[in-house]
Amino acid sequence: VEISKVLAKNASYFDEYNGGVSENAKVSFHTMDAFRYLEGIQKKFDVIVSEPSNPWVTGVENLFSDDFYKIAKRKLTEDGLYVQWLQGYAFNESLVRSVLRTLNDNFKSVRVIQMMTTDFALVASDSPIAWEDLERAKERFYRNPLARTRLLKSGVDRIESIFALEMIPDTLSRALGKDYPLITLDKPFLSTQAVKAFFVRNIIKLDALRKSMKEYYPSVQRGLLSMYLKEKPPSEELLSAFQESFCEHKVGENDRLCAETTLMQRWSGSDQKGLSRYPSVLPTKEIRKLAFFRPTKESKRFEDSHLDAIRQHFGFFKTMYSQVAKIPYEPLLTKLNHCFATNSPTGILYGDCLLQRAAILEIVEPTEARFLPALQDYQIWFSTLPSSTKGYRHFEEANKILTQLIADFH
Repeated sequence: VEISKVLAKNASYFDEYNGGVSENAKVSFHTMDAFRYLEGIQKKFDVIVSEPSNPWVTGVENLFSDDFYKIAKRKLTEDGLYVQWLQGYAFNESLVRSVLRTLNDNFKSVRVIQMMTTDFALVASDSPIAWEDLERAKERFYRNPLARTRLLKSGVDRIESIFALEMIPDTLSRALGKDYPLITLDKPFLSTQAVKAFFVRNIIKLDALRKSMKEYYPSVQRGLLSMYLKEKPPSEELLSAFQESFCEHKVGENDRLCAETTLMQRWSGSDQKGLSRYPSVLPTKEIRKLAFFRPTKESKRFEDSHLDAIRQHFGFFKTMYSQVAKIPYEPLLTKLNHCFATNSPTGILYGDCLLQRAAILEIVEPTEARFLPALQDYQIWFSTLPSSTKGYRHFEEANKILTQLIADFH
C-alpha cells in the first residue's frame, strides 16, 4: 500500500534492495492511503508492516494513532504481528513514550528492535513470544537463502544477531509508556511536536532512556536473546560472531553492541586484545573495571573507601549491563557482606552498607525473597540509631523511602 503514485510507478528502481518486489507475482500494489485501505479490506493478515513517512508530514500522524492501531489489531490473525518503523532522529523522549503507550494500549506485547543507529522497529502482538517461537525463527532463517543473503549485507549472519538488536523488551516498553498521553485523531499532537524536534535536531538517546528506568534490569531476562539463550551469557563463539557483525562490518557496525561484546569477551577471557582493539567504543579504563567483579582477597577491615568503590562499580554495572553484557552483580553483594562481617552492627558504615545493598537489589532483583528482607534489615538498624547521630536526617529520609517500598510490597 503506497499513497504516492510516483513511488509506486518507480518501484522497480528499488528491486536491487528489496529482492525484486516489483516483479514478484505474489505482490500487488494498492495506491491509496494505508488507513483507509486497512479499514476497508475484509481479510486478516499474519503480519502487517507499517513504514510511514516522518511524523511531521501531514496525515502521517494518523498511522501512529490509537484509532489506527485498533484497526490494525482487528485485521491481524490471533497470533499475528504488527511491525512499525519509528525514527530516533528529529523526535523526542516524550513522543517515543506516547507511541509506546498507544501501542501498549492495543497489544499485550510491544518490543523495540534497533535497525540502524537512529531507526527502530516496534514489534507488537497479542501472543507473547516464547522460546519455541525463537527456535522456529532460527529454522526459517536458515531455510531462507534470500533472507540470509539480504541480512548478510547488513552484517547479520545468524538469528542471534537479530535478537541482540532488541533494545526494549515488552515489560519495559509498557513501563516507558505508562502515564504518557495517548495519540488519538481527535487530540493530535504528534506532528506539531515532531516539527519542533526536527528544527532543534533532537536525537533520542534510547540506551540512556531505557537504563534510567528501574524496570530495565529485570526486563533484560525477558529479552529475546536472554530467552533464546535461556538466560545464560553468550558463548565465546557467539561473541566472536557479534564482534564481526557489530565491531568490524561496515554496515552492521553498532557502537553499543560492539562495546558490550568487547566487554564480555574480556570477561570470559576469549579476547585478550580487548583492551586496545576498540578504544573508541570502550576505553581501556572501562574494561579494567571488570577486575573489581572478580574474586579477590578481602582486606581485614571494610572501610568507607571500599564502599565508595562499590558505588562506583555499581554505576559501571548499570551503564553496561544488557542481554549481551551480562556482568554479574553478586560480587558487589559479596563485598558488602564483608562490610557486615567486619563492622559494628550499630555503626554508621554498617547502615550505609545496608542502604547500598538495598539500592543494588532494588535495581537487579526487586523480589520479595531478597529485596524485602534487605529493606527490613535497614529498618531494624535505623530503629536503634540515636537522633543525635551526625547525618541522622539523611538516614531518616532513607528510612521513609524504604518504609514506602515495604508498604508497596503489601
